Amino acid sequence: MRIHLLPLFLLLSAMPLHAQVSSAPVMMAPTQVVSEALAYSPALKSAAEEVAAAEAVRGQARAAGLPSLDADGRAAFYEGLQDFQLGPDMTMPAVDNRYAAGIGITQPLFTGGRISVRKRMTDDRRHGAESDLLARRSDVIHRALIAYWSWSKAYYAAEPLQAAVRWMEAHEADIRNLYKAGLATENDALSTSVRLDETRLKLEQAQRHVHLTRAMLERLTGRELPDPAMPQPPEIPAAPGTGSAEAWIGCALTNRDDLQARRFDCSALQKNIAIQRAGYYPQLSANARYEIGRPNQLDIPPMDEWNDDACLAVFASWNLLDWGLTRARVAEARARASQAMHSAQELNDQVVYEVRMAVINLENALTRLRVTRRAVASAELDLKAATDLWKNGMARHSDVLDAQSRLTEAGFEQISAAGDAALARTELDHAAGTLSAQWPIAAQ
Repeated sequence: MRIHLLPLFLLLSAMPLHAQVSSAPVMMAPTQVVSEALAYSPALKSAAEEVAAAEAVRGQARAAGLPSLDADGRAAFYEGLQDFQLGPDMTMPAVDNRYAAGIGITQPLFTGGRISVRKRMTDDRRHGAESDLLARRSDVIHRALIAYWSWSKAYYAAEPLQAAVRWMEAHEADIRNLYKAGLATENDALSTSVRLDETRLKLEQAQRHVHLTRAMLERLTGRELPDPAMPQPPEIPAAPGTGSAEAWIGCALTNRDDLQARRFDCSALQKNIAIQRAGYYPQLSANARYEIGRPNQLDIPPMDEWNDDACLAVFASWNLLDWGLTRARVAEARARASQAMHSAQELNDQVVYEVRMAVINLENALTRLRVTRRAVASAELDLKAATDLWKNGMARHSDVLDAQSRLTEAGFEQISAAGDAALARTELDHAAGTLSAQWPIAAQ
């Protein structure tokens, strides 16, 4: 009988172990979240397609200045044609079946700058699209890190509440026993029970906030996170340094890809003014063509036989009167260019403000973190002293509950301050335009 029960015992004993191993927390690093967000981001893929479109437009502009080669052919069959007598000695015979083919090459000679300036404008558009792609990439990294450190902050902020619930549950059991023994009042038991319910409610709210931050990560990465996944504790960044705001601003004005994209847009729109002004000038083009036909349309009288011809021509066109159309287009181009410059200046001012705000927020978070660390140590001593005094009959029971609440609040504030410091550093790196350098494209 023992022989049959032994395998069953081993199987049953192994099942809880397997469940425990499978549900063990899985640490997710910020690098993993950022990589998945970069791989999934629809906005980043859209920006990459914009670069491809800008490159295609650039190719169109370059092709416009090159010779174009055209070929054509035709065949026609007529009925009822009659010979036409031009004079006593000349007759144009009727040709019922007509065939022709030709090939020609056309080269623009002068367009008033349309083609040459458009080439340079499309170069700016291409560079602007590349800068916008890098800016979008930095935004994706920024959003992924903000979501990650928000998750980390919420996850570890729940730990002081979990510890408080465990302490309150044990304390409530002790108070209940003391109340039954007549050593504690009914008010002590009731206040302990109410305080336990309040702490549990705060824990539930904190846990729901954890689920909310996980949902944001899942939205950015495009997949559901595994249930046992857990983040790293918030990283404590270094202080930005005294008087370093101006240095960070200089870094941002140099490194921000969205600023660079706006500069390229302004340059492209300035070139568009010259393109529109080209409407004031004539256009010249050269054409060389070879034709063969039966009959050849240039032969008089036409003969029902194959004949060829070739020609070299120069074409000129000049719009002398368009009722102000070109002038209006130039005015529109100037307004668009001026609008882009104002928009770029607005973004420049916004970047300066973002950097200053990020530096201040980081300094505040680090200062708050130092204070909360001391507050936790003080609250621990306060709880120990209040508990000892209450046990010796020298303090009220409410003093113990208040001390425990202060310890829980201090622990929560410490984790929150650490999370805010990590978030503030991420905001500063994004405002200064250094996130892309920290996450190189080759590392994807």
